[in-house]
Amino acid sequence: MSRATRIRALALALLTAGHLALSIWTPVPGYLSVDEATFHMMVKNFSERGDLEIWNGYREFPSPELASASLSVHDGRLVGQPPYLHPALGAPFYRLWGYRGLFALNALSFALAVGVTFLIARRLLGDLAAALDACLVLVLATFAWEYSQAAWTHATALLFNVAAFYLAARSLIAGRGREAAGWALLAGLLAGFGVGIRLINSPRRRRGFSRRVGI
Repeated sequence: MSRATRIRALALALLTAGHLALSIWTPVPGYLSVDEATFHMMVKNFSERGDLEIWNGYREFPSPELASASLSVHDGRLVGQPPYLHPALGAPFYRLWGYRGLFALNALSFALAVGVTFLIARRLLGDLAAALDACLVLVLATFAWEYSQAAWTHATALLFNVAAFYLAARSLIAGRGREAAGWALLAGLLAGFGVGIRLINSPRRRRGFSRRVGI
């Protein structure tokens, strides 16, 4: 390993350690956006009650006013619009650290996504220095780090997506046969999990929300 490659590896290791430490222990408890409030309610309820309803203590008096672009009332029950795989993954973190656990899940997912990016570049390019450069570009030259600094689902969905890409690359390299088919099936499964964590708001959904609240 050349001196330049060792410097790259050391820089990436320091960035990873600093990222995890800052992301898990320094967040100020609070909501940066309505999305974080929604994710918090969904994970809190799933962790405490084990169901998909967002419990507000007043089932006898369901309030349509609580509906938003991220929450809706169905049959007198308040439920979240985002997919519910994230609450299932976040429940153990929430039990350990409460709301701060969602920051930990997002930060850990980002660090793992960087690791998978390294594996992708290493396998496709076959060069250690280039793989380290790919990780440094992802960390320092994109918005990925910013999206890892909140109680969001972005980095967790990113992890599943890059993992699916890695498995798809392995399937492509394997060529034909059972090995290639196995990697391809696993890639599709992980891609489906990524969709189960986060979906982009569509104009149609926003129009549906507008109709519900009379806008």
